[in-house]
Amino acid sequence: ERWSGNGVTPATDAGLASVISSCPELRWLYVEEDRSGLFDDECWTALFNRSCPNLELLWVDSWKNTDCRRFVTRGSHPLIRSTLEARASSLKLCMITPDK
Repeated sequence: ERWSGNGVTPATDAGLASVISSCPELRWLYVEEDRSGLFDDECWTALFNRSCPNLELLWVDSWKNTDCRRFVTRGSHPLIRSTLEARASSLKLCMITPDK
């Protein structure tokens, strides 16, 4: 959900990272983001730090006005690579797909 629960405050990378960190049984994570930067370094760091150790599916989908960053996802690319490498044996499906 784009809003943080009260209908007024926009969701943030830190807020989503907190949710990820507090769900150790999470197996599937699908995130649709727009230009808000909802899934950025703090979320990647939470995943790198082994939050959700049973995560099998990671899908980060970008939409709406993403032409300026085609084929590029948000976040530090070395951090993203390190996170995905660390989870290579446990992820059964991984899609990081900025829209065109």
